[in-house]
Amino acid sequence: MKKPKTLTLLILTLFLAWASIVSAGNTADETIRISATDTTSGRLQDKLTEGSGINIDNLVTGANETLTLSTEDELSTKGDLLSSDGSGDTTLAVGTSGQVLVVDSAASNGIKWADQTDLSSPGPIGDTTPSTGEFTDITAENYIFNSGGNIATKILFALKVEKVGSTIKHSARAINTPAAAAAVSFPWPTGVAGLSGTIANTPSIDSTTDFTSGVGISYSNADVLEFDWTSTQTNGVNYIMAHIVNNTTGTDYLLSPLLMLENINGTTKYRLSLSLRDRSNSSTTTAWNSALASGKQIVFIVEGWVQL
Repeated sequence: MKKPKTLTLLILTLFLAWASIVSAGNTADETIRISATDTTSGRLQDKLTEGSGINIDNLVTGANETLTLSTEDELSTKGDLLSSDGSGDTTLAVGTSGQVLVVDSAASNGIKWADQTDLSSPGPIGDTTPSTGEFTDITAENYIFNSGGNIATKILFALKVEKVGSTIKHSARAINTPAAAAAVSFPWPTGVAGLSGTIANTPSIDSTTDFTSGVGISYSNADVLEFDWTSTQTNGVNYIMAHIVNNTTGTDYLLSPLLMLENINGTTKYRLSLSLRDRSNSSTTTAWNSALASGKQIVFIVEGWVQL
């Protein structure tokens, strides 16, 4: 008969404990210690303060507290980059228009904005200055080479062959390199005697007839245009070719290099020449007098290496 009293006392004890918790207002949940040595207690809102890079929002006094913690924005300007200096986050400010991002170990965060190299107009191709990598102009030394004691030079010039009335004539022009600043002129090939920009008759040369302005038509092969080389040409280090750039004859011609041993005006030696051929049948040569009607012309560029 004593069991009901025991149960009643247990229920009463639990009720009193619950009432004590309710009357306390859950203060244990609303107090905080901010460090191990902090012996005071207080409300959460009194203990928190904003620090560097931290925002505290929505802390409502006297009610159920709602807390929002957020980091401040690291980037605030268009184009800025978030990087690190090795010890913490840091901002790299945006560069100027056209700059590129490069690695630089000397910069505090290891990167920087820098102007890019402009390669739109590099100038003439040639030697470069090792310290800067800038292009330098090509000099005369770049057009000469020595092969086993045989010295040859680079040549490049334009030649026009035309028929005026019934006479074949010719003239030559120097060609300049396409340099952005000061053009570097290719010198007249010193290996051709008398080559000139003045229009001149083109003779049929033989053992008693000399060149005119460095050019003539072979007496033995009327299709061959010969040059008055001052030195004997050889197969070892010499070669020329021609590119036709204007042709008003109506026939598609090409010019083939030819090495001939001939006696011109009493001097016998090997001479580099050009043979005129119909492209449709390149095995057949065409005489210059037949290829050119009155008022017609062929303009071509001669280039290659010749013996000095």
